[in-house]
Amino acid sequence: MRWREAGVLLSGLGLAGWMLWLWAAYGDPLAFNTVQAAPGWNQGSGPRTWFKVDYVGAVLWRSPDLVARLTAQALMMLIAVLLLRRVWRLFGWGYLAYSIVVLAIPLLGTKDFMGTGRYGLAAFPVIAAAGHVLATTRHRWLRPVVLVACLAGLLTVAFVFATGTSVT
Repeated sequence: MRWREAGVLLSGLGLAGWMLWLWAAYGDPLAFNTVQAAPGWNQGSGPRTWFKVDYVGAVLWRSPDLVARLTAQALMMLIAVLLLRRVWRLFGWGYLAYSIVVLAIPLLGTKDFMGTGRYGLAAFPVIAAAGHVLATTRHRWLRPVVLVACLAGLLTVAFVFATGTSVT
């Protein structure tokens, strides 16, 4: 680290300022965390969220279409986590740290993996690492299989979204 790079640390002042304003306006510096546990959202923080108790409950007692949507996002997050080692090897520790933070937010902050797709898109080094895996694999049959699977997933998600169902 050099002093000219220390300016990055100033980015934390934005969050600190936001928390100070919430404290002054509402008496709760973590109001953004408090309101997500409100009835209807039921997205509290803590072990119940971290260990995906609601996801397990959804798998056991909810409709198959909801389980399919949640499980697809869980699988994408699993693939992203498994690609972190390659991110480190290809791009270094900086992009690895960025990817870990971006993936940790939904992994620790969502009760059932809903919405993790948005964060997965922000983890662009993971997407580049996945492209590297496909480009360097000895199994040439894997490329068209992944392409067809991605096309099928895109068409399915577009159809589900067009019918008015929440996708992420």
